[in-house]
Amino acid sequence: MAGDPKELFPVEYWRLNVGGGEADGLFMTAQLPSLNLMSQRLDHVGSKAVPESTTVNVKAQWTQLSLTRGVDKKGTLWTWIEQGLKDKGGGAAKIEKKIVTVELCDSADAPVQTWTFTGAWPTSYQGTHLDSNSGQYAIETIAFEFDSAEVKYAGG
Repeated sequence: MAGDPKELFPVEYWRLNVGGGEADGLFMTAQLPSLNLMSQRLDHVGSKAVPESTTVNVKAQWTQLSLTRGVDKKGTLWTWIEQGLKDKGGGAAKIEKKIVTVELCDSADAPVQTWTFTGAWPTSYQGTHLDSNSGQYAIETIAFEFDSAEVKYAGG
């Protein structure tokens, strides 16, 4: 409704689930993918036998999901990534696809927006930069491709 109050949600309240369970490690950032809808002009003969041109959507292209997190002791995500290494897990054909969800939450920890990535698999890994003089924490970045994406909103 036009008279409903508007609310913005801080981006520090979010959680990640991989394969149905909360992911290990402290996730610091999630770069959600962008969607590009590509169209193409289609020339055809209209209903009155007159040439016409119509633009149609022909392809939806998503960018990767990218997550940054603190290094943990368990290495659960690394074990999943290793499945894609030929000498460890058998290569890309052997990597298990999982459902990954990212939820933006309000201050009461209730989901406001939920992204569900079906058929997700890790496609890149960036290890931490080691510098004993920096005073920073060990951070790693993991990117994922996926077969499909869905976004749901709590109010709709």
